[in-house]
Amino acid sequence: MTPLMFLLLLWAGVTTGNVEKRIINGADCKVDERLYHVQLEMTDPTDPTNEYFCGGSLLSDTWILTAAHCWEDGWEHKAIIDVHPGTNRQSEIIKDKHHHIYSPKGQHDIMLLQLQNIKGTHKIDLPQICPSVALQLLYGYSYPLTIGEIIQVAGHGYTEPKTIGDSKKVHGPGSESDKLQCADMNVVDCAGRKDKAKDHNFDGGFGETRVFCGEGFGAIPADICPGDSDGAVVHDNQIYGVIKGGDDETCMREAFFINVCYYKQWIVDTMKK
Repeated sequence: MTPLMFLLLLWAGVTTGNVEKRIINGADCKVDERLYHVQLEMTDPTDPTNEYFCGGSLLSDTWILTAAHCWEDGWEHKAIIDVHPGTNRQSEIIKDKHHHIYSPKGQHDIMLLQLQNIKGTHKIDLPQICPSVALQLLYGYSYPLTIGEIIQVAGHGYTEPKTIGDSKKVHGPGSESDKLQCADMNVVDCAGRKDKAKDHNFDGGFGETRVFCGEGFGAIPADICPGDSDGAVVHDNQIYGVIKGGDDETCMREAFFINVCYYKQWIVDTMKK
């Protein structure tokens, strides 16, 4: 993974051309990295100009892991594989019966999609070792990784933010990269994000074990800014998280991720169907 000299911007909302995962001052992912990355396109059938873009990760040749907020009932959902490096892209419309959301959706932002007509050739492995769910519930913050571990995040991102004056708040997109960008963060304690829990529909707040947090380091640290995302949070070539969200002030707060370990058994069982 590349040294951390990036700023990850996530710009939220269901409007034309919104892409949720964006890296400012990022570096192109290596040609042999993130080959399992998936782009998801959601289109409102009543207004084709109303589009919503998400990310995802192939766990097998047909199963995609992403966030549940990337599904809108009644919309068209297209999955595009072989996005990076992008030499042989394939796409498929996902039918309603082939999406699986951990219930209830409002409290659990994780989803599996199943391809029927195309197959991927690259995948990311689930974590080999996870703390048991019983221990996670008993001790509250039972992170899937040790505090301080380096994790990698990625997305199709901006090369610079758009701000107003000296404000650190992100007010809109700057220049967007058409290449997948990669950046590193450290696993950190989620204590600083408890006040944001209700904004992102986590029942019980951040005392639960469904999320863990990351924070940039270095002179220009990575940060996840306004909105939600859905790409993989990777450590040791295994997917430990799905990007959930950040703050509206760049490099000021921790980013938070859906804890894949918490949902691992559900993922494994669902993929057997």
